[in-house]
Amino acid sequence: MAVGLFAHCLTKVRNSGGFLCGYLFGLGKYGVGASWIYVSIHVYGNAPPLLAGFLVVLFVAGLALLPAFFGWLISRFFKGAAPLVWALAFALLWTLHEWVHMWVLSGFPWLLLGLTQLGTPIEAFAPLAGVLLTTFASALSVAALVSALLQSQARTACVALVIAPWVLGLALWRIEWTEQDETIRIALAQGSVPQEIKWQPEHLAFSLDTYDSLMDAAWDADLIILPEAAIPQSSQAAGDYLATIEARALASDTSVIVGIPQVVRDNRDDDARWVFQNTAQGFGLAEGVYAKRHLVPFGEYVPLESVLRGMIDFFDLPMSHSKPGAIEQAPLRITHQGESVDVAIAICYEIAYPNLVSSAAAHPGLLVTISNDAWFGRSIGPWQHFEIARMRALEQGRYLARATNNGVTGVIAPDGRILSLLEQDAREVLRAEVGLMRGATPFKRFDHTWLIVLMSLSIGVLAWRQGGTSPITRQELP
Repeated sequence: MAVGLFAHCLTKVRNSGGFLCGYLFGLGKYGVGASWIYVSIHVYGNAPPLLAGFLVVLFVAGLALLPAFFGWLISRFFKGAAPLVWALAFALLWTLHEWVHMWVLSGFPWLLLGLTQLGTPIEAFAPLAGVLLTTFASALSVAALVSALLQSQARTACVALVIAPWVLGLALWRIEWTEQDETIRIALAQGSVPQEIKWQPEHLAFSLDTYDSLMDAAWDADLIILPEAAIPQSSQAAGDYLATIEARALASDTSVIVGIPQVVRDNRDDDARWVFQNTAQGFGLAEGVYAKRHLVPFGEYVPLESVLRGMIDFFDLPMSHSKPGAIEQAPLRITHQGESVDVAIAICYEIAYPNLVSSAAAHPGLLVTISNDAWFGRSIGPWQHFEIARMRALEQGRYLARATNNGVTGVIAPDGRILSLLEQDAREVLRAEVGLMRGATPFKRFDHTWLIVLMSLSIGVLAWRQGGTSPITRQELP
């Protein structure tokens, strides 16, 4: 609905009017959709309300520039285009502008249009070329509908374009791109350790005891997963505790994946220092260490550190001195019935990046993401994060297990359906039986690079042809 109203607005304006229309749309989109950032800055970063509000406004104002630029491009180059051309240009540019969101200034691939199509026939495009193809199908249907409502000429063709993505999506829905092999029993531990005390040394025993008791009830599972930084001290300092987990896991023939920071030496400059890496480590029948590759600005590292560090508590959060892991890492592996199975790991924010998840393991049997969304309280942030995880399961055609500190912890099927959930803030273990998958979706094989190239060439051709069209032959939208 919102994108449709935005598209309608763009048919009425030109040039700077398109920029303003896009900027206002962006302010509304991110002002509401990313409002959860205020919680982490004010509640857990201890910034005063006015300062926290100012930082959120600054963040939203910056993000809104991308839809503003999109609006300018549409109104500058395609104002007065024939209805079908305008609809196609809108969908192409919208998709490319969401792609830019995935990488500019480290990326913020949040609130993508394609995510709204989970549970509809259009989600079936995701295994082909990822969330961006679902975005394109959605935007094309919306833009064609606007053209059909506002322009009598070519109305039949526009209506056909509205319907086409849904019909094709229904056909694609029947295709199973991957196959299930063996099944395993998994247990996801949700400790619900309050964020206010999580990193305080005097409360360390509480965290350790909490996860001890949760694991006590789960040693009959094939795989136990603890969330991001479940153990709030370095793996070096927690050696004895981890040795106990290793011994119990081996005695139970169980694989355990634990979210825990480790301390490493940072040699990126002359003044070498010790820094954290945010890791997932395997114990028992699980082996390997995965270090988070894509860090969160301000949460795990501070841009312009020499200027900002120490100004307010938010710029000195726990784990904000982190170092990213290597781009190429060996996947974590678990042993099930004597066979080694690769597990693709994504830690927290990494699940928002389709290609990052896809590159985590060449042939994973299972997707696992661990997170600590307590930073965002009871806001909409944790649920948005969970919806993003659903899209990754759909793109990869694999079961996805998501373990978090206080929710949303859940298990997702290869088709994106939610299989089971824990209540937020519950201190429980979620048990499920999931399949180990084999085979690969087209997106897993080819990612979305070809789609971006094709769309870039297409919009270039449309803009060139539109630029050479006489105003007399253009079919102005009212």
